[in-house]
Amino acid sequence: MQNFFIGMDTPDAPSLDQRKQPRIAFSGKGSLSSGTRSIEIAIGNISLSGLLFHTRERFDLGKKLNLKIKGEEGGKPFEEQLTGTIVAVHRGDDDHSYGLQFPAHLTLERQPHLFAKIQRTLHQNRS
Repeated sequence: MQNFFIGMDTPDAPSLDQRKQPRIAFSGKGSLSSGTRSIEIAIGNISLSGLLFHTRERFDLGKKLNLKIKGEEGGKPFEEQLTGTIVAVHRGDDDHSYGLQFPAHLTLERQPHLFAKIQRTLHQNRS
């Protein structure tokens, strides 16, 4: 049985999708630190304000995590570090999905590769 925890489900409840930034599909891999362990994750999508990741590990809402994201931009591999807080949880039988919100939007100065990839993809999608 699958469970999904994010908010209220009543007729007068606000929309569950509270994203302020557009998302792009992202097929990069990453790892996160939880205590002294490094846990591999698969990233499903990303925006300037957060991302969706999948893993077999269980985390609770509100958990703060440090991530390393690996990807490719302009034909070159990159690795960038981020922090975030889990704001959405979808529990599956074997695999779990998590919405992670960054404390501040990604910027060209702090995360140049991810920022460039998101901006380029959004621009291409508008064309």
